[in-house]
Amino acid sequence: MEAIIAETEGKLKVVQLQMSQNASDYGKLNELTKEETALQEKLDYLMERWAYLEELAENSK
Repeated sequence: MEAIIAETEGKLKVVQLQMSQNASDYGKLNELTKEETALQEKLDYLMERWAYLEELAENSK
């Protein structure tokens, strides 16, 4: 799970860098914004799931 979170964070950083590099290209920026939103939603879900699993692990000790 942690590897998937790290991979998603890396992809998000790449997209954000591309957004700054394409700030003047509205079409590309729009595409990258959609990708950023999807990655952020995925990352939020993964983080919530990871926290839930960690809580379960703690409670089962």
